[in-house]
Amino acid sequence: MPSIGPVRLDALTPEHLDRLHAELARKVGGTTAHHVHMTLVAALNVATKRGLPVSSAIHAVSPPRRAERAIVTLSPDEVDRLLAAAAGDPREALYVVAVLLGVREGELLGLPWGNVDLARRQLRVTGTASRTLEGEHVVTLPKTSASHRRLMLPLLAVDALARTPRLGDLVWPGDDGRLMPSSTFTHRWEALRSRAAIPPVNFHALRHTAATQALEDGQPAHVVAAMLGHASVATTLRIYAHVTQVSTEALVASIDARHGRRLRVLPGELRGTSGGTDWKVVAPQGVSGAGKGNRTLTS
Repeated sequence: MPSIGPVRLDALTPEHLDRLHAELARKVGGTTAHHVHMTLVAALNVATKRGLPVSSAIHAVSPPRRAERAIVTLSPDEVDRLLAAAAGDPREALYVVAVLLGVREGELLGLPWGNVDLARRQLRVTGTASRTLEGEHVVTLPKTSASHRRLMLPLLAVDALARTPRLGDLVWPGDDGRLMPSSTFTHRWEALRSRAAIPPVNFHALRHTAATQALEDGQPAHVVAAMLGHASVATTLRIYAHVTQVSTEALVASIDARHGRRLRVLPGELRGTSGGTDWKVVAPQGVSGAGKGNRTLTS
């Protein structure tokens, strides 16, 4: 942190932090700036616990706002085209697992055959492919403890994995049998994307697609969080808020359908729109005032 590096811990002021935030705003996105701020908070807390004199200025300055990123997903038709285009590809199972279970790119590229149990329909995520500062490709521990997880495999994934050639310890190695570089995988993903005639989305969109589909299918948020390896259900709810809004509207619609007969309305009709769907409430025939009759929903 060049802008505050020379500043003593006990001399840190809100103005120093404002300059740091301004410098970050010129160089990185909001989410990265937020992470830098929170890392600084953690470091200062450790220094305080060790008895070092530390200024309280960090508590007087709000962290930068995270960047709002649009969640890009594939439609069901685009998923079908993707799976059709992937049929027969040596990495077909990789794409299947990604779009059905939301497993990250690094977790897939670093997956060893020892973590796949087709008889029990299980896959264990215990590491992720990454690149060191020296440019070496290695498998490291997952980003959080929650990312270390065991997943039940859908039959489509079992079928694709059973047809995957075994070329070494890794399920999807590079041409030399070692970890596939991310750049190489990106080229192969782009080629598949072109064959499938789907939008130019990045590979991470498959993870968003899996999560969105699971939530739209009615799976509880904590189940989806476990599938994705999120450390907190709150993370899942924050990222996929657009889906939970749809789920809320579906919940209200189900309540209306269940209890509509118990509600009463004035004569005539009430009309409105919810979630893009037009609705109206019609007073039953013969009702001449409030307190009589039942509500009927029509769409």
